[in-house]
Amino acid sequence: MFIDQLHPSFYHIKDVFTEQQLTELRSLFWDKHTWRQLDDDWDNSRHEKNLDYPIDGLEEIQNFIEDRIKGPVYANNPQLWFDYPGYIVRLHKDMSPNINVNVQVYLIDSKNKQQGTYFVDDVTERGKRSIYGIDYAVNTGYIMFGPTQFDHGMRHPVTDHRMSLYQSYRLNSIATSEW
Repeated sequence: MFIDQLHPSFYHIKDVFTEQQLTELRSLFWDKHTWRQLDDDWDNSRHEKNLDYPIDGLEEIQNFIEDRIKGPVYANNPQLWFDYPGYIVRLHKDMSPNINVNVQVYLIDSKNKQQGTYFVDDVTERGKRSIYGIDYAVNTGYIMFGPTQFDHGMRHPVTDHRMSLYQSYRLNSIATSEW
């Protein structure tokens, strides 16, 4: 795995899973049509599924996070996301106190590399807005520290499909009821 710092709170990750792990994760999408569908003004054309078990292959990422913050983190339930053409999530800050760090890994490739995630830092040393982007490519993604403090989202809609694994982490051993 490769972890490349783009910003002190935003890291590009590559080669997260083995080919076998990717195949196993992709196989979980066979029944995506039965998953919860988001379809409103903010999110459109996404099916998502909460998993009630940890995902193999994220141990190195969790170790990196814990080393960086110098303390333990606790994994929330991972989610699988399947995004259809037209899907876009506008820039936003996460709201839950249960989300201190988040990770998204793209599970399939696409011709449209611009349907990845963007991170915005409005407070920089130069006083200018800085935007960092992760291209959409298989087995890549990001680690974001402080997703409740920084805007993030997509600048371009999905043109074919996106399949992702999303994993968030909290600092408290017991999750609050506020999601």
